[in-house]
Amino acid sequence: MTARNDLPAFAAVALAVVAATDRAVRAVLKDELAGPVAPRPTLARSRSRSRKKHRGKR
Repeated sequence: MTARNDLPAFAAVALAVVAATDRAVRAVLKDELAGPVAPRPTLARSRSRSRKKHRGKR
């Protein structure tokens, strides 16, 4: 059963790492292109959070 329980945890960690790097890259690109935009980061954050919630319930 440990293998089954390990997979979702590993997936969550990988997702978190990818999301963090993606956010950092997007932030850099945004600063280079248009400067900081207020509404978008909060929107992305809330969306990823809701996704995490659904993933845990699954």
